[in-house]
Amino acid sequence: MKGFPPPDHPGALIQERTGEICLVINGKSGSQNSDGLSDPDVLCATLEERTGRKVVRVSPEEDGMVEATRAAATGGYAMVIAAGGDGTIAAVASAIVKAEREGFPRPTLGVLPMGTFNFFARSLGISEDLEQAVDGLVTGTPAPVGLGQINDTVFINNASLGLYPRILREREDIYANWGRSRIAAYWSVLRTLLRPGRTLRTRIRAGGRTSSIRTQLIFVACNAFQLREYHLSGDDHVNAGRLALLHSKHEKSLALIWATLRLAIGRSRPGRSFGLIADSEITIDLRRRTKILVAHDGEKTMMAGPFRLQYLTDAIEVVVPEVPKEGR
Repeated sequence: MKGFPPPDHPGALIQERTGEICLVINGKSGSQNSDGLSDPDVLCATLEERTGRKVVRVSPEEDGMVEATRAAATGGYAMVIAAGGDGTIAAVASAIVKAEREGFPRPTLGVLPMGTFNFFARSLGISEDLEQAVDGLVTGTPAPVGLGQINDTVFINNASLGLYPRILREREDIYANWGRSRIAAYWSVLRTLLRPGRTLRTRIRAGGRTSSIRTQLIFVACNAFQLREYHLSGDDHVNAGRLALLHSKHEKSLALIWATLRLAIGRSRPGRSFGLIADSEITIDLRRRTKILVAHDGEKTMMAGPFRLQYLTDAIEVVVPEVPKEGR
């Protein structure tokens, strides 16, 4: 199986000892797949048949996300497969990064997208069709991938402050009542915008400069593909190993609503609606020192500032069908 580390790879010794795969599958993800591979038992059996290796399954619903992903990252597996949405993939990737810092050998990450948007998988050319994604795990090769980090939290696509975390909170309520879909996600944007929140008063340090910025939204990306999908600036910076921080230029309700709706449907006007700051390390200070809600890859966490962000070059290795030609 090409997706496993080659003999000269640091993880090869672990492969020789166990040769096992760990599957972290989130049954709550918003998968659009209707085939049998969405069933955890069927998926496990298929992976064992296709790879010829034992598959050990851990379930975040039963064990808790932190416990499940740490067990996967530190268990001596040759590969850890994350089956779920971007939040599940981010949790597994974060656990791998943290385990390596503690001295554990780094397993290769496999991705089976079962979420609503699947930005991470799509950025690497991984099919949203589960059958094709499994084929990619069997025939693909490991490629280094950069990630982002805000304080102690690793993210695979983006982290944000201000308006977007509130959108995610609204989205959860809508999902609970109407189910997961992209239409429901867009509706959560509009409902949140009808109740604008407090303006963030920030000092942002990057590249030796400090900028005082008032904004309703800060969006920090480490995924160039997602920026291109949203028609936002900064993908060239991400491809060069820097974070792209975008901040809304609008504070008034109507202009903010229009700019954010254009962002949600991928029709943003970068220069007119959003300012751009890019660097491999960025610090955000808020005038108010209380904890605020921070969004990261579709999840939410209360965090206290200052917010220290950094780009983690080649933080993990992911099995990909082919190395993206234009960068993820």
